Amino acid sequence: RDALQAAHRTLTETRARHEALTQLQARVAPSGEIGAWLQSRGLKDAKPLWQMIKVASGWETAVEAVLRERFAALMADTATMRAALTAPPPTLLSLAHAGTQGTGSVPEIAAGQSLRSKVSCDDPHWSVFLDECLSTVLAVEELTVESAQDGFSRVSRAGHLLTPAGLNLYVPDAKTHGVIERQRDIDELASLLLERQAAEVSAREVQQAAENQLAECQAGLADARRSAQEAQ
Repeated sequence: RDALQAAHRTLTETRARHEALTQLQARVAPSGEIGAWLQSRGLKDAKPLWQMIKVASGWETAVEAVLRERFAALMADTATMRAALTAPPPTLLSLAHAGTQGTGSVPEIAAGQSLRSKVSCDDPHWSVFLDECLSTVLAVEELTVESAQDGFSRVSRAGHLLTPAGLNLYVPDAKTHGVIERQRDIDELASLLLERQAAEVSAREVQQAAENQLAECQAGLADARRSAQEAQ
């Protein structure tokens, strides 16, 4: 019984945390006027960039800082972009061109040192977009102002961006801040939830078997007492 209660309590706590994070994540979805605008452009169900990528742990803030509004960009074709220019959305919005082919140029950054190396994506269109945005930015643990003299841009884990033109200090203020880490937690909790549901079922089966065995023992004990009384 104690094992079942412990399994049920753990399952309840995991489910509550998963639901809370899921509800918080749902608030990021566009609504109101921008929702209606996206609906009219056929983009209501389009997934933003942050849902299409996986970022190496610890570099999420750096990616947000460099991409800025492009972090929540939506993929759109030429016709949609043309319509957007004619009738812009009511709020800030970034659109990525579905036909982007890339420049074909390779930045002079060693493999594994660019911010692009911290991001993976299975979609070829988004991959080209990420190449254009992140391949020329070095990912560094800490920034030193003197390092900008070599002409490269650098971003730290904290999101501070140093370019040859100056320093951009990052302060998280966008509603999309933390969505990648939160989605990672949601996915991990979903897997953990399945494990703990199975554990609760197993504990319930063990308890049921124990209760059945106890009932059999009690019935046997009653028969033994009755036989003893009859013998006496």
